[in-house]
Amino acid sequence: MTARKLYDAGFTPLVSVVPPDARLAPTTGLKPEVRGKAPGKCRLDGCWVGYNFNADGEPTERDIVEWGRWGSNIGLQAANFPGLDVDVDDDELAERVVGLAREVLGPAPARTSRPPRRLLVYRTEEPFSRIAADVVQDGEEHGVEMLGEGRQYLVYGDHPSGNKYGWEDRPLWEWTPEELTEIGVEDVREFFSQLAENLHGRAEVSVQGTGEVKDESAPPQEQLEAPSMGELRSLVSRIPNRFPDRDDYVRVGCAIKAAGGEGAYPIFLDWAERWEEGDNDPETVEADWSRMHPPFRVGWEYLQGLAQEHGDYSPAEEMFEADEDVGKDMASTGPGEAGDVSGIIAHTDTWVVEQVAKRLKERARYVPESGKWHVWSERR
Repeated sequence: MTARKLYDAGFTPLVSVVPPDARLAPTTGLKPEVRGKAPGKCRLDGCWVGYNFNADGEPTERDIVEWGRWGSNIGLQAANFPGLDVDVDDDELAERVVGLAREVLGPAPARTSRPPRRLLVYRTEEPFSRIAADVVQDGEEHGVEMLGEGRQYLVYGDHPSGNKYGWEDRPLWEWTPEELTEIGVEDVREFFSQLAENLHGRAEVSVQGTGEVKDESAPPQEQLEAPSMGELRSLVSRIPNRFPDRDDYVRVGCAIKAAGGEGAYPIFLDWAERWEEGDNDPETVEADWSRMHPPFRVGWEYLQGLAQEHGDYSPAEEMFEADEDVGKDMASTGPGEAGDVSGIIAHTDTWVVEQVAKRLKERARYVPESGKWHVWSERR
């Protein structure tokens, strides 16, 4: 069993991934198009559901045996085994990217899926987050991404296209972690810098991400929830979508999902469709949404901050309800009248206290025995 071979070789942070022909549970948030790529587990009824591999940690030997029985695709967590995903369909361009990677980062096992696409496997002692580049050559878009902290990639199983994941030269389970080339975030930054320089004049290269891992723990998830789905929809409608970085796009999606749960997908889709820099493919948006898993670090308050920073929103709108009758009988007050008590600004908290005291001073009495204020009423 291949999962066991990987595990025994020392590649223990493995991930169970939904196979391409899996039957999904009716209640799962997974979409059919993410089968073969998304982490998942098989229930007793044979249906698959998603799971958060980051929260589950490394599998046990028992898990590995069970995944074999399920027929899982197998992924590898990228935190300590970063993978350079060369998502390039042009033969010459793919060879140029892979050649540069091996020159700058060093030799690495190469996983294959749909030629000429490849993924190179490295190791690191200091995990870093993703760095990616969008490459446009002759009008065709390609992607080069170093997968890192919080991500996973396939190392065994069936590709959704029908191809099997394979390896050039020798498969990963015939390596040991110590044999892999060790890299750091500075090496990766240098690679992407040289990639942009190498392709200058041949293609447009746009690099996103710095590889920096933010040191922040996830708060209690209930603190991220929106007061209601209606308020969430209204708030997100005020956030413009003009973020050039995919990391920002994903962060907003995570915040929406944390605030509204799976039912907030239409809100995220509507926001994604308002991207000012281009067009978002609905299928890609849906696949991205399915890959957003708790624990989340941002939610309702993060979205409020964005709306306040980029839109016409004030948090006070959510904190206080407008009363249309307030001020109708006090709008014309002047100095010395109810609206200006000893120079106090009208409608402030102090002003309200003065008004209440003024109106009730003949009827309000403090009763020490009860420790409360009482107002005399003529009613019996």
